[in-house]
Amino acid sequence: MIKADGESWVNSGHAGKEFLKGEKIQHFWHEHCELCWEKAVTDKNSTFYCTENFKRWICEECFEDFKSKFHWAIKPMEDLL
Repeated sequence: MIKADGESWVNSGHAGKEFLKGEKIQHFWHEHCELCWEKAVTDKNSTFYCTENFKRWICEECFEDFKSKFHWAIKPMEDLL
């Protein structure tokens, strides 16, 4: 997912191929928590949850605060692939 997004971004002319290597990918790929807007990046040690289609991201704190209200459940990544 991240690599495909990065390749698409690079191929559309936004950056050179060096951004697909190593830690540089974190400089342009990131998501935000839908509720508090905390930034999820590849170099930060934090937990985020996402929808099955990887479109919506929720930080761990917001997930815990709202999981009962929205009836959220965690599925293992293996079940999604």
